[in-house]
Amino acid sequence: MLALRGIDKADGAWRALTGVSLEVAAGEAVLLCADEARRTGSTAFPELTRSAELHGGWFPRVTEGTLRLSELDALLLGGADASWRTTANLVGGLPQERQERLTQPFHLFVIDRLRAWATHGVLEREIVAGEFAWRADRFRATDRSRALLDHGLGGVGDAPPLHVGGCRVNDTASPWVRIEDDAGWRLALHGRP
Repeated sequence: MLALRGIDKADGAWRALTGVSLEVAAGEAVLLCADEARRTGSTAFPELTRSAELHGGWFPRVTEGTLRLSELDALLLGGADASWRTTANLVGGLPQERQERLTQPFHLFVIDRLRAWATHGVLEREIVAGEFAWRADRFRATDRSRALLDHGLGGVGDAPPLHVGGCRVNDTASPWVRIEDDAGWRLALHGRP
């Protein structure tokens, strides 16, 4: 019990100094360490680079100073137009390497992501009777989805939140983004160097 009181005191002191809890600070440190290991390679966990590249595709991007949709959200929304399309049609219309990027290893996650965009008011959704998950819904673009693709995000809250690799992405309280430049990309909190 004394240890818990000590942690509570330390958390209170840290929060007073920094404005964030120790838990949030620790999570940020882990994410930054994993991103550094992705960029430099890891002999202890060589699969980290591929795994982190897949996860990194879901973070909103900052390119040339503009906040843009994540790479994978841009693929999903970019496949939608004025006609109704099932998830299978949206993803199936993409080149093979982009289909794999979206569905490996997240197979059914794509369906949830499209539904989240519909709930967020960016896509229209129509529920279709059927047992095959990839054909259970139909989606179509809205003016808002076109604007996000063409002009970018006003803030991370313009995209529905999701959890990727232990991090809540598109969270206005902790706005992690993928900063892209000539050297590649790195993760950072939006508005911080």
